Amino acid sequence: MKRTRAIFFFVLVLAVTLAPGQRRRRDPLTDAETDELREVAQEGDKRLKLYAKFVRARMVAIEQVRSDPKFAEDRGKRLHDLLEDLGAIVDEMDQNVDTYDKQKADLRKPLKDVRETLHAQNEEFAKKKEKEAADKQKQKEIEKQKQKNCPIRVC
Repeated sequence: MKRTRAIFFFVLVLAVTLAPGQRRRRDPLTDAETDELREVAQEGDKRLKLYAKFVRARMVAIEQVRSDPKFAEDRGKRLHDLLEDLGAIVDEMDQNVDTYDKQKADLRKPLKDVRETLHAQNEEFAKKKEKEAADKQKQKEIEKQKQKNCPIRVC
């Protein structure tokens, strides 16, 4: 009986000491971004525009990490961290919208601006993706032409 209590107590102490370290997550916002948000804490429209700016910055960073060969070495971890940050920022933005909605704040104009900004960013990414796909297709056609024009199968 005493042995069971001792084991239980040991497991409990171990769980209590290890739990805080596992819950710790890094802040998705930089110190400068956090300061910007503090400055407009009471102004919902400006706060939402800042969140949209932060989301755009993460999307640009994701695109850069995805396409830049300099980041090839630790691309997976960087993308994971950036996507996690993006998700956290969008969740925080959503919570702010809910809070301001409960306060009956008029968010029509800021939400329209946020939507237009993010839509423009998405269109830009879609154009880049289409261009990349067209470039890949063109490269495949060039390779096929080289193989057809080569009389010997060494090419």
